[in-house]
Amino acid sequence: MLRIMEAIQRRKLIQLLNDEYKHDMVHDGQETTDGVINYTSPPKVFGKQNAIDYDNIPHITTPSLTNASKKFPKNIINEDLQKFIESLEYKLTDLQKKALRITWKKMSEAPRTSSKGMLCIMEKIFDKMISENPEISNVFYRSAFLSCIEDRKKMKIFKNENSDTEKCPFKKKTIATLRDHANILLDFVNTIMAHMYNIPYKQTYTYKLTSLGCSHAKLTPLGFDRNWFHKLGECFAEVMFSQESIRAFPHAPNAWSIFAVSLTEKLYVESKWKKCDNYHKVQRPLQSSYTFSDSPYDNNTSTDNKRKLPSSSKSMYQIEDKYDDTDQESEIYTGRPTKL
Repeated sequence: MLRIMEAIQRRKLIQLLNDEYKHDMVHDGQETTDGVINYTSPPKVFGKQNAIDYDNIPHITTPSLTNASKKFPKNIINEDLQKFIESLEYKLTDLQKKALRITWKKMSEAPRTSSKGMLCIMEKIFDKMISENPEISNVFYRSAFLSCIEDRKKMKIFKNENSDTEKCPFKKKTIATLRDHANILLDFVNTIMAHMYNIPYKQTYTYKLTSLGCSHAKLTPLGFDRNWFHKLGECFAEVMFSQESIRAFPHAPNAWSIFAVSLTEKLYVESKWKKCDNYHKVQRPLQSSYTFSDSPYDNNTSTDNKRKLPSSSKSMYQIEDKYDDTDQESEIYTGRPTKL
C-alpha cells in the first residue's frame, strides 16, 4: 500500500514539474521574466541558536510583468567558464538538460525553512565531506590561522602608512570558511544554469577555474590533497540524489552526476602545481644512458656528450681507452656508445 502511495505521489510530482517546465518555455518565448534570478531576502529561521541568515542569497523569483532585459544585463562570463559550459552541454542530452533545469528550479524555489533551500543543500555537501574525512577541517584551520597572521601583518603596515582611523584594519576577507565555500558553490551552479538556459542573472563572483584550482594547489603544504575534488563530486552527487525532486524526475540523477563529475574533474586537472603561476620549474638535465650502469665512460660523459671513437670493426667492449686524436671523422656527439 505504501509503495502504491509513493508511486502516485511521484507521478503527481513529475506532472507538476512538467507543467512548470512548459509554463517556463511559454514565458521564455514571450520574453517575459519567468525564471529571472535576483537578490531578495527570504524569511530567516528563528528559534535556533545558530540562525541561518539568507540575506543576499540568489534564488528564483516568481514571474513578473516587467521586462527582464531592462533590469538585468546580459550574462557576461569569461572564456574559461564558457569552455566549461560548452563541454558540459556536449555531454548532456536534451532530456538531461530539461531535467537539470526543472530540478534546479524546483530546488531553488523550495521553502527556506526546514533546511530545504539550495544553500542548505550546498552546506550538506561540505558537511558530508568533513564527516567522511576529518582531515579536511584541519586544512581549513591551518589556512585560517596563517591567513589571519598575514592579514594582521598587512594591516599593521597599512595602519602605519595611513592615518585614517575610521577604517577598521581587520576586515580583510581572505579566510574562506565552509559557509563561504557553500555560497560560492551555490553562486557557481546558478551562474552555469543561468547561462545554459539564457536566464538573466547577476553573479556575485568572477569564476576562473584555472586560478581556482591553482589557489587550492598552494594549500598542498598545509595538507591539501587534490584527490579531495573527486570526493567533492561524490558527496555532491549523493546529496543531490537524496532530493525528492531529483529522485522523482527521470534523467535528473544522471544529469546532476555528469554536472558534478565535470566540475570536480576540471578542478582536479587545474590544481596541478605546474599550472600555477607561482610554480618555479626546476631545470633537470636529461640523464645519460650511463647514469644507472657501471661503465668505464662515466667520467667523460658527465662533462660533455662528445665522444671520440675510432673507425674499427671491434665491439665497444674491445675498444681501448686511448685513441688517436687525429681521427676527426669518427666524432659522435652522443652520450651513448654506438656500435660501429
